Amino acid sequence: MNVRYDVRWRREHLAAITMLLLAAAGAMLWRDLSHPLRVGRQLPVDPPRAASADLLLDPNSEPAASLRRLPGLGPVRARAIVEYRQSATSPFTQPGDLQRVPGIGPLTSSRLAPYLLLPPPASNPSPSSSQPLP
Repeated sequence: MNVRYDVRWRREHLAAITMLLLAAAGAMLWRDLSHPLRVGRQLPVDPPRAASADLLLDPNSEPAASLRRLPGLGPVRARAIVEYRQSATSPFTQPGDLQRVPGIGPLTSSRLAPYLLLPPPASNPSPSSSQPLP
């Protein structure tokens, strides 16, 4: 059985299919360009961090989980503070004392200053004040 294909009929169908594909591609392109560009996907956000100075934390006693709430402190730096204070001989008394912790520099300590509750530095009594008055 000899079957003859009509080449012209196939070309017409191919042309129609090509036109439909071009129209669909144009519609998709128009739709993508008419909406604002969105890059990437939504990422999960860390738990809320301290938003105001109402939250004051004592780096001499707070656990690492609490210290993570401070802006600019992640889990590594928070653990470093806890590890340092366990081996330190004196407590943190001013924001600059945090610079003794590896990984914390002047910029980080100044950013943390409004959120820190620090004890006053121990004052050394002067020799004249230790003597009773006549």
